Amino acid sequence: YPQDEASRTLSRMLEEEGLDQVLREVCQLDPQSVLSQLIKEKLAALPDLIKE
Repeated sequence: YPQDEASRTLSRMLEEEGLDQVLREVCQLDPQSVLSQLIKEKLAALPDLIKE
């Protein structure tokens, strides 16, 4: 959503810093935790959504 500032910020952070950093800073999750691993697995099924 280009008109949503939070969406733009999160998209930029994902692109520049990667998913592990977003999980750590935004979600307050350890990127190696079980929940983070489940999130990564589900996102991997949506290859156009997240680019690592």
